[in-house]
Amino acid sequence: DLNTAVEALTTSVNQFNLTAEDTPRIIDSIAAGAKFGAAEARDQAEAYREAGTAASNANIDFEELNAATQILAQNGIKGSRAGVALRNIFVRLQTRADKLAKHGIENLDIRNQSMAETLRDLKPLIGDTAAITEIFGERAQAMASILVSNVDAFEDMNEKTRRQGIVTEQVRKQLDTYQG
Repeated sequence: DLNTAVEALTTSVNQFNLTAEDTPRIIDSIAAGAKFGAAEARDQAEAYREAGTAASNANIDFEELNAATQILAQNGIKGSRAGVALRNIFVRLQTRADKLAKHGIENLDIRNQSMAETLRDLKPLIGDTAAITEIFGERAQAMASILVSNVDAFEDMNEKTRRQGIVTEQVRKQLDTYQG
């Protein structure tokens, strides 16, 4: 619904310290997420509300947050549950260098590399539930595993959430439907 989309937009613009000039990009990203992903606008708004500031602080851009939200939604984790998990993941990736190094992940710098690069760096942890739990905590370990295991799907979704013109395309389709 429109109110939910506006809430998601407003929250995101504020959390990522964006300007009015960025709103068309964010609107298209939200629309692309809803079109290509599994999280509808309400799920997106709830996830962004929980994870947006942590993502921004980790230098993760809005489209990467959107893509991660969609990957979790495709795996049944939606709304605030996805947002809380993402917030925990982003914070722990910045504060658990010692635990990452203990498990062979050194020099990971989420603030200076793409989220896809970070996820690829974490691939050696796949299947090591104890290590993933130690790094990300009990509540976020499953979600971290989902993201790391689905890095290719994440990259594909990240590309889709960066497409411009999605809203215009959807409006045209609706107008064509109404006109005949």
